[in-house]
This record gives sequence, structure tokens and C-alpha cells, in this order.
Amino acid sequence: MFESMENLLVANDLREIHRLVLIDTPISTYFNDCLKNEKIDETNIEFIRNSVYKAYLEDFVNFCIQLGDECSDLMQLLVFEADRRVINITLSSFGTELTVSDKLKLFPSFGSLNPSGQLAMAQCTNSEEFHNMLEVMAPYGSVLSRFKGAEPRTLDKILDEEEHFLCQSIFLQRSRYAVFMAYINLCEQELRNVMWIAECIAQQQKFRIEECLICADVRLN
Repeated sequence: MFESMENLLVANDLREIHRLVLIDTPISTYFNDCLKNEKIDETNIEFIRNSVYKAYLEDFVNFCIQLGDECSDLMQLLVFEADRRVINITLSSFGTELTVSDKLKLFPSFGSLNPSGQLAMAQCTNSEEFHNMLEVMAPYGSVLSRFKGAEPRTLDKILDEEEHFLCQSIFLQRSRYAVFMAYINLCEQELRNVMWIAECIAQQQKFRIEECLICADVRLN
């Protein structure tokens, strides 16, 4: 794959990128639904990225279904990730030309919000409608209420903390394959913590360190 990366310099559209670079890689099939996008601009790149990630998640879920009960705990992490994709895509769509149909095409075909919650999310046109809708949806209404208080928290941090809690919980039960994904997710979060701390120190803004820092969940103590 890396030997063919230089071909990106001569590629004019996604079809050429797929033919010259991606076709022989394991992720090639995830791009099949994106090849109709002729232009490579900022909007289309974001659409392609979300489409590819959707295809990856759905392929992952189908693999877990084939393995049966061995992946029941792993499915919890995938369901949460699918719901987070729906939330993030909805927030990113405000002020864009994405229609309800466009957003539904980007939403994974599974998750606790599927299907009625996803349709409701796709119909939101502003942040106020979004938050009102999210607060009445299980289990995210309880997630938001648990973090209400004086400390300002972004929705991204709330979801990161919830994922961190889920991954920690995996290690307290007989989780089989789920421990591998949980371990990787926790390592990635640890890396993001280190990068955030380093950036705050470099910018001489140590007072902001705790703003995006994700720590061990006290609910497990």
C-alpha cells in the first residue's frame, strides 16, 4: 500500500485513488458506496469518511453476529460507537446542505437509537432540538443528567467518559473478546490525555488541563 501512495499525486478523483492505491487493501470494499463522489473537496471528504466508517462498523457487527455469544460484550461497545456516530454526524450537519435522507445514509444500521431515534436525530435542524431530543432517549438522557452541574462539559467529553466507563466495566466481567477492544480504546484515550496535557503545557495554559482529561470512573470504586 505505502509503495503506491505516490500515486495520490496524480489521482483526480476517488475512483482513481481507489484503483491506484486502495483496491488491493483490506479496506477496499468499504469504499464501494463512495465511488460515485467525483469531487474531492472538504464536504465530500467528510461524507466519504463517515460512509467508510459506517461500512466498517457494520462489517464488524456482522462478524460478531457470526461468532455468537462470544461477542455479546463486544457488541455493547459497537452499539455505543454507532450511537456516538449518529450524535456526531447530527451535530456536524447543522448549517450544511445535508438532508434528512443524506444523514440517514451515513447512520449505522444498528445501535440503541436505530431506527426511530436515528430518524428523530436526522430531523433535528439546530442544537436546541438536538438536546431536547437526546434527553428523552434512553440511555442518553440519564447520561446527560449525570453530568449536569457547575463544571462546563462538552458533549464529546461526556461521551468519551461514558465510553471509558464501558471499557473499564469490561474488565470486571467475563468478557471474552471484548477485553481486546476495551484495552485498545483505553490506550487510545490515555494517548489523547497525554497529548492534551502536553499541548496545555506548551501553550502555558495548565489551568485548562482538566477540561478534556478523561480519568477512571468513580462509579467502579
